[in-house]
Amino acid sequence: MINFLEKPGYGLPDIIEGLFPNLPILIAHILSTIIILLLLFKLVYKPFRQTIRDRRKKINALLDEASSKQTIANKNNADATRFLESAKTEAKTIVDSARGQADSIKLEIINNAKKEAQNIQDHANKILDFEKNEAKENIRKEIIDIAFDVAEKVVEKSISKSDNDKFINDFLNSIDGK
Repeated sequence: MINFLEKPGYGLPDIIEGLFPNLPILIAHILSTIIILLLLFKLVYKPFRQTIRDRRKKINALLDEASSKQTIANKNNADATRFLESAKTEAKTIVDSARGQADSIKLEIINNAKKEAQNIQDHANKILDFEKNEAKENIRKEIIDIAFDVAEKVVEKSISKSDNDKFINDFLNSIDGK
């Protein structure tokens, strides 16, 4: 900056000349600015714009790819949902079938157990009847032996075999009648 007050040699023409720049220097500055702007445009702005365009293309391609993948994923999801529903239905059918089979097997086992229990009970009843009849027969034989001993002692005489058999039969008939 020029200080006009310090030096007394400055006058109005110097001040006016200081206000306006030199024309050749001004033209050189303007040309150098234009050249710098052209160089910047060629070297920086055009590659920068090209990079931005390439980046936009890449982003659009990625968006298109993502959109197609989303569509495929939605289709696969729908297929998986249908498959899952089909599997659920099939599993329910299998479970219902297994329950039905289990119920029929359960009823068969219960019926077999009832039959087996009835067979065991019938067998036990037969054994009881056999043992009861055998016990009756043993008691009868014991009674016959006791009656024979008592009759022998009471009579104290020799009874013939036919008389003895008659007494025994009469006694047994009287017991059976009761």
